[in-house]
Amino acid sequence: MTAVELGKLTREGFSAAGLWDIVDEHKSQFLEFPDGFFAEIVLKDGSKIPEAELVESDVRQSLRRQGTDLSFIVRSIWRVDEVGDHTRVLTDFSTVYPAKLVSGNLNAEVEVVVTLLARDRIKRELRESGKKVVEGTVVKEKVKEFLELQLSLGGESYWDPLRDSKRELNDSALLYLSMDRTVVKH
Repeated sequence: MTAVELGKLTREGFSAAGLWDIVDEHKSQFLEFPDGFFAEIVLKDGSKIPEAELVESDVRQSLRRQGTDLSFIVRSIWRVDEVGDHTRVLTDFSTVYPAKLVSGNLNAEVEVVVTLLARDRIKRELRESGKKVVEGTVVKEKVKEFLELQLSLGGESYWDPLRDSKRELNDSALLYLSMDRTVVKH
């Protein structure tokens, strides 16, 4: 068996279950390793994850009977629907911003803890830019950028907002976001 054949077998299983139309073929991947295979199935609708996991479990059992190991992840594509105003101050050093994420018919409520050092970096960037922008608006924009970055990661490092509804935006993450924007511009 090859990774291409695994992809075909998976497609057949998902098609039979009526789920193939919600699979993002461009983000899903099938990899072959010396000790077995890895499949990452990426869905456009997070509400279908349990059904998709059952299909991929069937594929894994079929391969196991043939003496082949398969590890897999079924995840979904999330988008940031909205970031709310900060709801509370956890300590003198951090503030919590709520956000709503959407994946097809599934919603997730998450919280982003923004550290004092991150807020200080944002204030400094605003002063240096000379822009007349409300700080809270900029913080919410940074929270949204940060969440989009977190949600863009795939493979074994993906973030599942249903299992872990908290993230921390610190000054290092802000620095990374600004470097990422600079690279994209060039």
